[in-house]
Formats: sequence, structure tokens, C-alpha cells
Amino acid sequence: MAVARGRDNAGGAWSNAVFGICMFLAVTAVMVQCAQAGVEHLVGGTQHWAAPGLFNAFNNTYLNDWASTQTFVTGDTLLFRFPTGYHTVEQVTEASYQDCNTANPIARWVTGNDTVPLDTPGTLYFICSISTHCASRGQKVMITVKSTATPSSSPNAGTHSSSLPAPAAMASGALFVAACISLFW
Repeated sequence: MAVARGRDNAGGAWSNAVFGICMFLAVTAVMVQCAQAGVEHLVGGTQHWAAPGLFNAFNNTYLNDWASTQTFVTGDTLLFRFPTGYHTVEQVTEASYQDCNTANPIARWVTGNDTVPLDTPGTLYFICSISTHCASRGQKVMITVKSTATPSSSPNAGTHSSSLPAPAAMASGALFVAACISLFW
């Protein structure tokens, strides 16, 4: 039996109102989850994680220059991209960062497509342990992570930052919308 839809159906107005509320809640849920998802920062921007050389005019401060244009907050991630075997990423102490000392790293990444979550506020130090990339060529970066986002903390243009909703946020919102549609259509 087909149910009549439209203005003559007394239940139609109620159904449309509930559907509208469901849609509003779904969109709100996705927006909240996306706001909490954080930003992915491609370390070094378009020059990636590389030892200063031909591609960056031998500017041995380009990584820290890039970092100074970013705002990092808890919940964000760093993405280190580099050719496997040509570089590494080591998280080190401030003293090891200053001296390019790779003897006791806090953590190490080597795949060339490494994501580092920024879970706590503070300053993090990263260096490359390959040959003289850190000591002679300046392949190192200092990242200062703030505890919360502020309205002015949006990523700057020209950097790779994920502005798309997190897949989980999109999926949960889509499921909620599908459930609303199946209930009211």
C-alpha cells in the first residue's frame, strides 16, 4: 500500500519535520568530527623532507622556515615524505637536535610516508640520521605544538593540509543520512 505524501497527509508535515531534524543532526555530527580530526601537515611543504640542495637553493633553514609558517595543535599530524633509503626521520631531544646527535633517538621512521601524531603540546625535534644531512646540510626541524586550536590557526596557503573530512566522520554522517532517508521515504 502506497502512502500519500504531500500537504494533504497530516503525517507528512510531522515526517518532514523529523527528517529535517535528522539531516541537521547528521550535518552537525560530521562538522564536529571533522573539527576534531586535525590537520595533516606535509613537512617541508612542496619540498618535502629533504636535505637542502639543488631543489631548495641550498637553504639549510628551509624546514624551520616552513615550520614557522604553520600552526600545529594537538590532534594534528605530521607527514614526512621522502624516498625510502635516502632519508630517515628521528625524533630526538633538544640537545641531540642542536648537535645532530643520532645516538639515542626517541623514535625513528624510515618508510618515506610516515605519519607522526601530535598528541601533546610542547616542542618536538626531528632530524635526518643519514650521513651529514643534519650536521652539514641542516635537515632538521623543530615543531611547536599548541594545546588547542584558535580561530587564526588555519593552515597557510601553499602547504599540504587535509581539509577534507576524516573518513570516519564522513562514513558516520552518511550512515545517519541513509537511516533518515530509509525511515521517511
